[in-house]
Amino acid sequence: RSATRRFRVEEYRVPTFQVKVTSDKEKWSRGKSIDAEIKAEYLHGGSLGGRDLTWEVLRRPKAFAPQGFGKYKFTLGATADFTGRVASGKEKLNGNGDFNLKFEAAHPASVGPMLYVVEATVTDVDRQAYAGRLAKTVHPAAFYVGVKPPGRQILGSNEILKVPVVAVSKEGKPVKDIKVKVQLERVDHHTTARMTTDSRVQMFNREVDVRQEEQWIKTGKTPNLCSLKLPGAGVYRVRATAVDRAGQTVQSGFQVTVAGSSPTAW
Repeated sequence: RSATRRFRVEEYRVPTFQVKVTSDKEKWSRGKSIDAEIKAEYLHGGSLGGRDLTWEVLRRPKAFAPQGFGKYKFTLGATADFTGRVASGKEKLNGNGDFNLKFEAAHPASVGPMLYVVEATVTDVDRQAYAGRLAKTVHPAAFYVGVKPPGRQILGSNEILKVPVVAVSKEGKPVKDIKVKVQLERVDHHTTARMTTDSRVQMFNREVDVRQEEQWIKTGKTPNLCSLKLPGAGVYRVRATAVDRAGQTVQSGFQVTVAGSSPTAW
């Protein structure tokens, strides 16, 4: 057996220009408009006014695992739906070889920190193309709230669930005197039927959170315990919520399954 494949080798060309992506803000905030400047200039001086520009803003999850809190949850919800391209475009550089773009660092607080990446590629008249990029982590708030799930995944009806709660800074240090709302929610599933235009029936199943209990707890230098009573069989979610001084919300949580004789909605 044999296989062949052809490819093209072009002569190496010394780079003649560079592309830079900058921002006037040192830190990017969630839910705020972000300004980024793209600038292309020749290495020997001079701008690339009017050249073709292709740009895009990408987003992906950034892990947050502070030392000493390995078993704690600092997020709530899946991140897959918020991974990928945020914005993109094809433009022409202005006369100075610049282009200013705006985008919003918008993702739910429940998914935790996200890494936003601005990538820009400029093509010269001789078809040489070079790229620049800028990446920054966007945190949901000034601090994080962590909750520790129980060691068992299945608990019993009327059992008391003791949840350690902590607040930590972006650097992973404990933050005290943060007011945290801890909610116990039963996760029900409701099914509805919908008639389509061609007389077909479609069935939809959706989660419905039914609040069971709510408590407020203030964080300290060490984790504080919040006690929640599990009323009956079903799937439950513990949700912890706090708000920083700038009004930014942060959430975390986990789910547990409770065994018992009472019926559950599905």
